[in-house]
Amino acid sequence: MKKIAKIMILLTLSLLLVSCNKAKKLEETTYTNDINGVKTKLTFYHYGDKVEKQTATNEWAYSAMGLATKEEAEQALSELVEQYQGVEGITHKMDYQEDKVFESLEVNYKKLDFDKAKNIPGIMLKGDFKNGVSLKKTAEIIEKQGFKKEE
Repeated sequence: MKKIAKIMILLTLSLLLVSCNKAKKLEETTYTNDINGVKTKLTFYHYGDKVEKQTATNEWAYSAMGLATKEEAEQALSELVEQYQGVEGITHKMDYQEDKVFESLEVNYKKLDFDKAKNIPGIMLKGDFKNGVSLKKTAEIIEKQGFKKEE
């Protein structure tokens, strides 16, 4: 009887492990674009069509902005930096180099304050977000802007 109980427990554990492996995996989909000297990379972390998090990185030379120095860039971009401050769900950083700037932005849609975020220029939020952010709809919008999906 003890052998049968042990076998049943092992079978149950095996079934649990197999069913856990069938759980949805977090996927990554990346799009890139290079417009007027600004290299942009958007990465979406999603379960199926539902986006959980998005990261964006931008790299551009000061000369592409008509600027010559790191200090000029810091001053010119100060308003951009300020607009992301204090918005829950958004992490924003700027890294000023000698001749170019690197910008990184992370949006955690589970924590995002959608009301505050939709007032930030450059963030496009359309529709009802009760069911989350759709990767398919987002892809349609950014592909119209020239972004290409990385394979």
